Amino acid sequence: MKAHLQQVTSPISVSFVIQPDKTNIYEEFQKRIHLLHSNGISTTVEKGTIVIEKGNITKQKVDIIIGSSSSDALRQGIMKAAESNINTAYEAEQTRSPNSIFISLEPDNPNWNGTWRGSLTNYPMRPGSSAVDVLMEIGSYPTSDNTCTVWRNTYLQGEEVQAVKDYRLCRGQGADDLVIDEGNDVKLETRWIGDVLVTPFKYDNLLLISSTRLRGDILEEEIVIIDDKPAIKGVQSVHTRAIQRIELKRVKS
Repeated sequence: MKAHLQQVTSPISVSFVIQPDKTNIYEEFQKRIHLLHSNGISTTVEKGTIVIEKGNITKQKVDIIIGSSSSDALRQGIMKAAESNINTAYEAEQTRSPNSIFISLEPDNPNWNGTWRGSLTNYPMRPGSSAVDVLMEIGSYPTSDNTCTVWRNTYLQGEEVQAVKDYRLCRGQGADDLVIDEGNDVKLETRWIGDVLVTPFKYDNLLLISSTRLRGDILEEEIVIIDDKPAIKGVQSVHTRAIQRIELKRVKS
């Protein structure tokens, strides 16, 4: 009932996903939900929703999955589905806080490796212009110091190659020391802010901010292009010239 109490003040949705063969647990939850004036196995309580269903918890489209550490099979299933180094993170956190009753984990490294295909669109769009096809190849994320991975964009019109940006994502000393290596001694500092890879840089009189993130199954890179000005003290207004957006879907892992 703690979830019910939390919903009194927070607009959240809580789903309890129960293994299909655990019918006794499912039926007990049904009884509990009826105590909250439900007409079935889903109910609205104050600002939130409680849902009970049978299924695979790792297949749910949710922001957070909470698993009981008392079930090794459940824990292993969740961590396997995470497709990341989540197991290493779990062991490290358990070693750091062995008596903790709650361990919160996020995958450290993105699972972006593979071949992605989509299109590039510039905003505002010029009259008569159209989106450009993009093929992006990303290698395995660099987890060791002084290593790099493929970060290559190929731009096409139909199947004819128009340009290739054969870059690399490189790690220096430590997980936070990341650069996009464009070649010819051009290296752009990049860093993770939440789940977004942010790369700010200047080119002539322009300030550009690149943000790359995974939204569902869409890998999105957005570059905001701004007219730069000499720095002054205090607030200074600047002009946003354009936004360039690439949206890609993985076609090969």
